[in-house]
Amino acid sequence: MDFEIFKAGILSALLIGSSCVFFSLAIWLLMRPVVCWYFKINQNIELLTEIRDLLKKQSVNQNAIIKNLPEDNSRWAPPKKI
Repeated sequence: MDFEIFKAGILSALLIGSSCVFFSLAIWLLMRPVVCWYFKINQNIELLTEIRDLLKKQSVNQNAIIKNLPEDNSRWAPPKKI
């Protein structure tokens, strides 16, 4: 039985498959910045980072305010009837 035909078929399949993977990867790497620009992904990341930083700062400020409040619990008392 002659396996030369099968060897050539497997070799060509591997060659075609690897070249398809290579070209797909190359196209993806070239098109990724265009897609990020089109959908404004980089701008959204910057805005989300800024929002995160502002929320952290707000949380720290509120924690400092809460620590400085008196512990008399009068703010939780029911309102006085007139």
